[in-house]
Amino acid sequence: MTITARTARDKGRSAENALAAWLQTNGFPDAERSASKIIDRGDIAGVPRCCIQIKHYSDPMRGLREAQAGALE
Repeated sequence: MTITARTARDKGRSAENALAAWLQTNGFPDAERSASKIIDRGDIAGVPRCCIQIKHYSDPMRGLREAQAGALE
């Protein structure tokens, strides 16, 4: 099955919204999807002293490898 760019974007947006909602109900009421994509400060804002990057893959190691590579840039 081929995943289109739109499908991947929608899947990522859904994962970001789900985590933001979970954080809001678990002690971080200001958590929300980051609005600014100009300066990448993570996918979720409103969690003090944290930079949260969401990776939504069936292979968790792929997500970890990409996150690590991005952190080194």
